[in-house]
Amino acid sequence: MALMITVMLAIIATGLFFLRDDLRPAKEADLEITALGDEARRSGIEERLSHLAFDCTTDETADARGVQSGERACFAPVTRVGALEADYLALFYDTQRRLMAVNVILDPAAHEANRAHLEEALGAADQEQRHQGRAWLVWHLEEGLLMTPRRPPEDEAPTLMWFRNAELMERLLPQQ
Repeated sequence: MALMITVMLAIIATGLFFLRDDLRPAKEADLEITALGDEARRSGIEERLSHLAFDCTTDETADARGVQSGERACFAPVTRVGALEADYLALFYDTQRRLMAVNVILDPAAHEANRAHLEEALGAADQEQRHQGRAWLVWHLEEGLLMTPRRPPEDEAPTLMWFRNAELMERLLPQQ
């Protein structure tokens, strides 16, 4: 009997782990990534996004994502980020609780529409940069820079990333 209960609890826990995004449904994020600034503070952004269910790293889990001690990365499923169709949102904060990066996992089916929105809002990309064999479009904003792949990758969803500065981009840009 005890073995049966243990097995059932293990099955339930496994099911909850794999269904966690279904149990906390994705919602729209009121965040215009093309207008983020250097002084965007975590508390202000968290207020606007308080309806989202974020999971955040701790110092013990931070290293796997390029986040250093005292910094945090928070993740939530979304349907949109501002005007962009998206699947996931990640916010990265420094030790002073300032926003240092944003990573939006875009809906692969909407890559062209999302890119058209970026070009409408920001104009043509300032440059094309290669990183680990991929071509990235880069916009240098008044405060920060924005990157997205020229073409959606075949093996994963496209991303849109905002970095407060180039040094943070070098450190936090996903490595393959």
